[in-house]
Amino acid sequence: MLDWLALIISLCAAALALWSLNIQRRDSLTEQKRFMRETITILHEHLQDSAFRSARQAHGKVFQKAYEDMDAEQKENARKILAQYGVLGRLIKHDAISRELFLNFWESTFRRDWSRLVAFVESERQSTGNTELFSAAEWIAKDIDRDDAR
Repeated sequence: MLDWLALIISLCAAALALWSLNIQRRDSLTEQKRFMRETITILHEHLQDSAFRSARQAHGKVFQKAYEDMDAEQKENARKILAQYGVLGRLIKHDAISRELFLNFWESTFRRDWSRLVAFVESERQSTGNTELFSAAEWIAKDIDRDDAR
């Protein structure tokens, strides 16, 4: 009789453990979905920001200019673009937003912007003596390049 009772208790404990694992898995999926929704919101807020969009549109027309030939407004537009990407780079680097969603939504645009701005970044670093300037935006480019190398 005790053997049956022990078996029933063991089966109940196993069923309870499985039920608990199922709840944890379901909660984990809910958290993942919430993280993705929050990422989309953050990406939308940053990448559809009117100042960022205006800076990108204005800079797109002058991207071939040498650093010395850019006026103050053009340099400021480049800095705005790089600052936005810098914020996103830091968020991605610290897993605060989804890297995959950023790349799904914005990889080709980022690559195009970065290729247009990399000479500006180098000139700005030389001009200021700050070798880390815009490093978070550069981190995104290097991270994408690492993926390409794999």
